[in-house]
Amino acid sequence: RWFPAVSEQNFLAAAVKAPFPDPLGLPGRYSWHRDPERSAARRAEDAVQSIIPLWKIHPDRIYLMGEGLGAELAMRLTLGRSRY
Repeated sequence: RWFPAVSEQNFLAAAVKAPFPDPLGLPGRYSWHRDPERSAARRAEDAVQSIIPLWKIHPDRIYLMGEGLGAELAMRLTLGRSRY
């Protein structure tokens, strides 16, 4: 819902969500198994790495965002990366 606030043009958005349905069976909710932070980080890194060559995106123009824990993960990945 907040991607349009980034820009109305010239941006590509990709979302990463947990792969497993919520154990409580809540609709639209997903969860991570074993070490959720590392699993989420790996999935986000894989998504970025697969997009770069397809769309020829300059590494300095990649911005990671998230909500809640996703925001914390985005910050950690951004601060920890040297360059894609």
